[in-house]
Amino acid sequence: MAVTTGAVTIAEIRQWMNDTFVSKVEDQLNREILAVELFKQHNTGFTDGQAIVPINYARNTSAGYRGENDAIPDAGELGRARLSVDAKYLYSRMSLTGPAIESGRNNPNGLKATLQEEIDGALESLSNRANNYFFSGGGVIGYVCTNTDLNAAPADFFGNVEHLDSGAVPGAPLNVDLIRMDDYSTVHAGVAMRVAATSTTAQFKVETMVGASLAAVPLGVPVAVRLVDAAIYADTTVETVGEQTVGIMSNLSKKSFFGIDRSNATYEALRSNFVTKCATGGDGVDFTSSMLQELFTKIQRQSDKRPEVLFVEHGFMDQYVSILTTTASSGNFRISQTTGKGADAGFNTQQMTYGSVPFRASRHAPKGSVIALSPSTWAHVTLKGPGMADLDGNVLSRISDKDAYEAYARYYHNLVAKRPNANGILTGIKHS
Repeated sequence: MAVTTGAVTIAEIRQWMNDTFVSKVEDQLNREILAVELFKQHNTGFTDGQAIVPINYARNTSAGYRGENDAIPDAGELGRARLSVDAKYLYSRMSLTGPAIESGRNNPNGLKATLQEEIDGALESLSNRANNYFFSGGGVIGYVCTNTDLNAAPADFFGNVEHLDSGAVPGAPLNVDLIRMDDYSTVHAGVAMRVAATSTTAQFKVETMVGASLAAVPLGVPVAVRLVDAAIYADTTVETVGEQTVGIMSNLSKKSFFGIDRSNATYEALRSNFVTKCATGGDGVDFTSSMLQELFTKIQRQSDKRPEVLFVEHGFMDQYVSILTTTASSGNFRISQTTGKGADAGFNTQQMTYGSVPFRASRHAPKGSVIALSPSTWAHVTLKGPGMADLDGNVLSRISDKDAYEAYARYYHNLVAKRPNANGILTGIKHS
C-alpha cells in the first residue's frame, strides 16, 4: 500500500486492492477451479447470456466400394445440432464494516492482512462451489442400481448424498426424476426421495415416499437420480437446480441435453457409457480392476477414444491401494526403480494410474463411482472467467445502506460435453 505517513485512506485501500488483487485472483482461481484447468474454453460469443455450441450426433456413412464405371455412393452428411447453452452465474462476497477499516487505518500492514484473509475466504467459497458443481450441478446427484421398488426396498446411493437431507436419518424428502441409463427414458418423474438409513455397503440407502418400481430396468443398468429444476439442494439455502451450472453427471445422464431428447434413438450417439456391478437389491460391491477395463472397452467401442483422466472421491483410493498391494504380491505390478534413501510404506494417491490413465481424487467427486473423462471432448462455455468484479474500476465498493465496504468474486460459465459417448461412469462401488 503506497502510504508512508499518517492514516491510510479508502482511496489508497482501493488502489492497493485494484493493483494487487485483480490479476492475482484470476491466476489463483484459474489454478484452483477444475473446469478452467481441464476444459477448453469455448469462445463463441454470447447473446443475452446464451451461447450456441455446435455438435455432431451422426457420422457421414456414404463410403462404399463400387465396380469400375458404376455410380459412386450417394452423398451423405453429418448429423449436426446446435446446443443453446445458458451461462450460469456464480458469486462469492465479502465485506468489512466501517469501524473495522477505521481501526486498521493506522496499521496498513494489519489492514492488508485482514483484507487478504477476507478475500481469500471469498475465493475459497467460490472455488469450492464451482468444483462441487463441476461434478453434481444441474440436478443429477448420483445413482441407484436396483430393479426393486424403492418405496418398499431402499437401495444404496452412489453419488453426492450431501445434496439430499442426510443430516438426519430419515431425512426430509426432495422431488427427483429417475432416469435409466441404457435408453435415457424417465422411469418415474417428480417422486419424493429421501435418505432412509445408513448402510453397510454404502454411506446411505435412499427410498421414495410413493411406489417407484424399477422392475423394468435390467439389473446392471444404473438409474440416475436427478433433482427437479425447482428443487434446492439440502446443503444450500437459496439457489435452485435450474440456476446451477450443468455438471459432469448431468451432462452425461440427463434425458434433456440442452434441449435434445436423448431418449430419442436419433440421438443415441449423445448418450454416455455406464457400468455397474451392484449386488441384487442394489447393494454396493468391492471394486475390481476388471470393472474399469469394462468401462474403458465400452467407451472405446462407442467413441474410439480412450479416457484421459479418472475422477474419484478420496475414499475410493483406499480400495485401489488394496488392489495394488494384492497385485504386487502376485508379481504383476510395476513400480519405479529410482534409487533413493529411506523407506515409505504409503502410496502417493495423486500419482496413481490405471492403464497409464491418471487418477484425480477430489472430495467433491461422487462416492462409490469412478468418472472416466476425456476433457478434450468438452467445452467450457465462459461469458466471464473467475475473478473479482471491477466493472467500475474498483474492487472495493461502499454498501449503500450500511456502514460497510464489500468486494465480490464472480464467474459466468457452463459446461458442455460435446461428445458424451467419449466419457463414462463406473458406479455401484462399496463405500462409506
